[in-house]
Amino acid sequence: MRLILAALVLGALPAVAAAQDCDGISDDAERLACYDRAAEGSGHCEIEDWRFRSQAPEYTVIDGAATCARGRLSYRLYDGDSDEFLAAGSTYIRGFVFEEFVEIGPTPSSLVIRYSISQ
Repeated sequence: MRLILAALVLGALPAVAAAQDCDGISDDAERLACYDRAAEGSGHCEIEDWRFRSQAPEYTVIDGAATCARGRLSYRLYDGDSDEFLAAGSTYIRGFVFEEFVEIGPTPSSLVIRYSISQ
């Protein structure tokens, strides 16, 4: 039992040390972001790879991989040729992957995705 307790305490030390480093940041937003990164332990998350395909005449499927195991992906889609806004929405990253069905009419030949990820 003592061994398990010691392992739990020692495993928590890096997060405690990181949180103490955040205490010295005077800007509130930066300090809170620092605490979030220390608690999360995963750092910045980005889309690594993504693709799209037509699922039906009016639906497009977007799927891909991210650098984080989980998070909320908020996106805006634009036609890659005309830069016309097509859709906005959100989906969840689970196990480093995401998938979303979007109703945008006929699938364009190219898409641009602008996104943010919150963890």
